[in-house]
Amino acid sequence: MTWTVDAIVWDFDGVVVDTSRDIANAANYALRKLGLPEQPVETLASYIGGGAEPLVRKMLGEKAAVLKTLEAMASTASRAVMIGDTAADIGAGRAAGAVTVGVTYGYGSREEVAGAGPDLLIETATELLDHIF
Repeated sequence: MTWTVDAIVWDFDGVVVDTSRDIANAANYALRKLGLPEQPVETLASYIGGGAEPLVRKMLGEKAAVLKTLEAMASTASRAVMIGDTAADIGAGRAAGAVTVGVTYGYGSREEVAGAGPDLLIETATELLDHIF
């Protein structure tokens, strides 16, 4: 399977950079401000991705966000690839009309990403090079 593309949209958290500690620190800051007990980083990190679906949908899984990103890149969904690590990412890319690529190394589980039915499932980012030009 290969595609000719002029834009690649990467989900950031978990795919490009591990931001789990930063997200957990921000969540604990909010909890402190609300007078609530802080949570262990590992617990909060488990909510990233599919664990807190409404948050994921707002941050990562919106068709409009993908389309706005493509517009800023002067591209269209028919010539784009959306790469993500959760079912929400794959759903957003599909809803926008882009080719979808799931990665197995991010915040979502392999089963979740594969179950979302991406056009391609990869273990490493470099594998993508075999499928686009």
